[in-house]
Parts: sequence; C-alpha cells; structure tokens
Amino acid sequence: LPLLNNATFTMLHSEEMVLRDAAADFVSKLVTKTGDDSWNSSQFRTVVSETVVPAIKTGLRATADTVRHEHLSLLACLTRHFPSRPPFREMLALLSDNPDADTFENMRHIQVHRRIRALRDLTGVVRDGRLSPSTLTAFFLPHVSHLVTVLKDHNL
Repeated sequence: LPLLNNATFTMLHSEEMVLRDAAADFVSKLVTKTGDDSWNSSQFRTVVSETVVPAIKTGLRATADTVRHEHLSLLACLTRHFPSRPPFREMLALLSDNPDADTFENMRHIQVHRRIRALRDLTGVVRDGRLSPSTLTAFFLPHVSHLVTVLKDHNL
C-alpha cells in the first residue's frame, strides 16, 4: 500500500514525465496482474476504492494535460479489469477494442475532432441513462469542462 500511495502521488505531482509514466505503469500493472477475480471485497475497497479512485478523481481535475491523460488512462484500465464492480460497470459502454472508437482514447487524443467525437459518445451514453449522475460528475465533468475550454479556444 505505501508503494501504491507513492505511485499515485508521483502521478499527480511529479513534473518529470519519466517518473510520472513509471508510476502510472506500476499502478496499471498492479491492476492488470491481479484482475477482478483475485480480489476480495476488502482488498478491492482498500486498494482501488480508497486509494486509486480518489487519486484518479484528483488527477482528472489537474491543470496539466499530461496528468489528466495519465489518470484517464488509469480509469480506462480499471474499467477494463473490474467490469463487474461499480462504478466501472457503468463505464463499459465507453470502451472499445478499436482505439478509434474508444471514448477514453478519444478524450486523450491530440486531434480536436477525436475529442469532439469522445464528447458525442459520452453524450449518447448519458442520454441513454447508462451513466449515473454521480459517476458523470466525479469522473467526467472535470475532464469535459477542460475539453470545452480547449474547444472554445479553437473556436469550435
């Protein structure tokens, strides 16, 4: 748990891209190697719900694009590896095996039209009622508000 706390702190506060990437890789591998089946509810609550998810929520509010993108990647990783657990179950509709259709990838993409596509996909999921208001406000609203600011700056 101390290593995980250190990694989530480094992802949020390090200005060095190498350190931030290594920390994100550590957290992703921890999630990937263990997967949903090997976690009991106590372990899941301690590691994911009480450590990683709060770090993601904080990271998605960061001002630096690179920090937000790392945390968005980690959110996609958690969604892939914990599909039966709330709140990740709701976010499955945003994932795709095709990187061009994956909403998480499109939100991080450098091309503006891909970010707009991600916003449209997210809008569709919200309209269909597949994403709860709490999940929307906790995970997506901070990132989307920044995207809207960027798009406004591009006059789109």
